[in-house]
Amino acid sequence: MKSSAEIRAAARNSMKGNWGIVLGSFVISNIIAGAVLSAFYIIWFIVLIIAIGFNGTPSDDSDFVFIFPFLSMIFFQIISYFIYFPLWFGQHSFSLQFIRNKKEMRYILDGFKKLGSAIIIYSYQFIGLLCIPIIWILIYVSERADYVFVEAFYVILTIGSFVPFLVAMYLMYRYVMAIYILRDNPQYGGKQALKKSVEMMYGHKFRLFKLHLSFLGWFALSFFTFGMLIIWLAPYMAMAQAHFYEELQGAQQQTRSNVVLNNGKREF
Repeated sequence: MKSSAEIRAAARNSMKGNWGIVLGSFVISNIIAGAVLSAFYIIWFIVLIIAIGFNGTPSDDSDFVFIFPFLSMIFFQIISYFIYFPLWFGQHSFSLQFIRNKKEMRYILDGFKKLGSAIIIYSYQFIGLLCIPIIWILIYVSERADYVFVEAFYVILTIGSFVPFLVAMYLMYRYVMAIYILRDNPQYGGKQALKKSVEMMYGHKFRLFKLHLSFLGWFALSFFTFGMLIIWLAPYMAMAQAHFYEELQGAQQQTRSNVVLNNGKREF
């Protein structure tokens, strides 16, 4: 198995001399996503102003002000299902095809072709984050019932905000290869791709985590470039992860070949 440094080197090799199409594909998909996000925040701000009153003081409907973050999260989740995830899926599909010398920008739209399966993968991979709106509801009910102490309230808020991210991280590494598997096996449904991802990532989740962690220095540097370095770093990471998938897929195919060969020898 290759080290993180070797996988990163393979990713840089793939992009060498092709930075125009690589950066262009990621910039275009992020412009689309950014436009949708901007529209969402404009609507969010207008509704919030109406909810609290134009004079900056809460209106009579103070309950709405409290649950407004919950409503925003639900609305944002709906947008993510139909816009963000298909584009995110497309970026990974583009990266996989790119390292296979199929360098066409049209692959960034692949997520919209398998929207149903893509949504299933997204739901499983990020289900931990969906716990956050539930936490808001529990806090709201607890406050209105007046049976939770202030100290307990802050403990629940702290733990409840942290746990979903841990769950989401575990699920992300468990199902991370489902996108590539679905791209290589269009006959699969979303759940079948997820099942294959679990099998593929068995014993390799920490390896991928270390690969992601090896980019930490680049993320730190991006602060000094006001985030501009992300334009280069995002496709670099995507290419590295695609190479990671290719390595796992090759190892699986080799294992299957060895099993068939050994079975043939025993039968003979």
